[in-house]
Amino acid sequence: MNALISPGELVGIIGAQTLGEYSTQLTLNTHHAAGVGAGALVITQGMPRLKEIINLTKNLKVTNMTIYLKPEINQDKDKAKAVQARFKYTQIKDVLDRVEIIYDNPEGNTDMDEDLEFMKSYKEFADLFQVDNNSDEEYSPWILRLLFNKESLMNRKISMQEIQETIKMSAHDDSDIDCVYSDDSANDVVMRIKIKNDGKVGFLESIKDFEKQLAQLPLRGISNIEEVSLKEGNIMRFDEDGSIRKSKEQVLETQGTNLLDVLADDDVDNTRTITTDILEFHELFGIEATRELIYRELCKVYKDNSNPRHMQMLSEIMTYRGRLMKIDRHGLNKNPEVGPIGKASFEEVMNIFTKAALFAEKDNMKGVSANILAGQFCKAGTNNFEILIDEEKLVDMVKFEASTVDGFIEPSEEEVNDTFNKTYGKKSTRDDVKDEDFEFGFGMEKESEHVLSATTLGDISIKGNNKTSKSVLPATQEDLDELVMEEPEYVVKNISESTMEEPTYEALPNKAVENMVMEEPSYQNESLDEVVLETPKYDEEEGQEEQQQVDDSKPLKPVRKSKKIQTTTTRKKK
Repeated sequence: MNALISPGELVGIIGAQTLGEYSTQLTLNTHHAAGVGAGALVITQGMPRLKEIINLTKNLKVTNMTIYLKPEINQDKDKAKAVQARFKYTQIKDVLDRVEIIYDNPEGNTDMDEDLEFMKSYKEFADLFQVDNNSDEEYSPWILRLLFNKESLMNRKISMQEIQETIKMSAHDDSDIDCVYSDDSANDVVMRIKIKNDGKVGFLESIKDFEKQLAQLPLRGISNIEEVSLKEGNIMRFDEDGSIRKSKEQVLETQGTNLLDVLADDDVDNTRTITTDILEFHELFGIEATRELIYRELCKVYKDNSNPRHMQMLSEIMTYRGRLMKIDRHGLNKNPEVGPIGKASFEEVMNIFTKAALFAEKDNMKGVSANILAGQFCKAGTNNFEILIDEEKLVDMVKFEASTVDGFIEPSEEEVNDTFNKTYGKKSTRDDVKDEDFEFGFGMEKESEHVLSATTLGDISIKGNNKTSKSVLPATQEDLDELVMEEPEYVVKNISESTMEEPTYEALPNKAVENMVMEEPSYQNESLDEVVLETPKYDEEEGQEEQQQVDDSKPLKPVRKSKKIQTTTTRKKK
């Protein structure tokens, strides 16, 4: 399988480039779903949503939930609507048109014609079933008159009886409050509330305070769930034979979030229900589930315009330490795995360096930014690896010929030397080689001055290129047999005109003469019998008028190409 990227590549930079390029195109602020007026859902998308994700914003502008229902409910639209009505958080103020405080006569009758009819029927019903045993004298003449919005009550499926029960359950004693309401089908849905008179001064102020508390009284639903919309989604189902069947399901989407209370409902599929509030989700499900939620939210923002691996890498960076980390200076600069030099390359340069100097912080120089700032290679690309050899595997891979024979074969020293010489060639060792045997300083500009000197074997000198040199390499018998002996040549100019002078002898003291001992001549070469001396030949040049003066200190010497014989003789002269 071929890798999609080279090992050691800085994938973080590539991912940042990919996500950053598309984020510049996110110009839409919000997106409105289907709905009109108060029933519309507002979903934050685009760049504002991306900032909320990477900055882990606590107070989100808009929070949403996707609620999946159980299989026995999500196929029935009516049942799904019943759940929708039950989830939406409803207070009395949400279905209330107006509130009035009126003063009624002590007999309990009303001067308002629209309330006269239902008040009369309510009294007849109470007297017949003896529901209300309290007299009107116990209650205050100040009445709280509530006029409800009939359309809102019908949309939310709230009855007047439910409102009355909720009000009486919220009171300390249900006998302290008397609620009289009209029928749900009346033109004006009205409720009249009387409160027991405790005889204290300032009763009118207390009833005004009661009005404020009554408006905030919740009737039904889950807190923080402001709007609930019902939509139809696609789902893939698998039959028992393994075939795939496409079907539809009813899904609830909310504005506002309260994940804990929603999951506690019996009709909710708690394995698929999610929220857009990352911090709330992390508090309930932990870091691994939060990593998946961040990835899904990034996919919603970028849609199909980015590589999924890059979005996964961003979600991993935010959660790999076991806790959430913001992608800003408050998150990255609090990471203990990043040294002060790496942190300073991001933001708050002076504060980070000052803190690092005060507390003697160290930087392990493993990051990219720290190495670049220090001017050295970072651990990336081909500089990210070292070669390690698995010695055990190497031994197993090498095949030995001796392993095919029963038992182990111990090679001898001669066999080892022969194998070594065959492999690397025969190398002669010479201990008498010195630095003077080599010529150093070769250069192409003076190539003619560095011509190789004549080759010398032992004491036999071979003339070449008008230069002679001797080598200290010993001559073998084979070299002497192959050597061709030539006649010696003597070159003398005008030898007939040369004048030979008598040698001059100096007298030695008597004591030195007496102590002088004559020694026998010594010969250096033992193969004297093989050397043949021939009569020397002299060449004279004719027509020359100049005479060559022979120096006493430099006698004539024949040039020999044969073996030289050196002798040493000591004379005594009186």
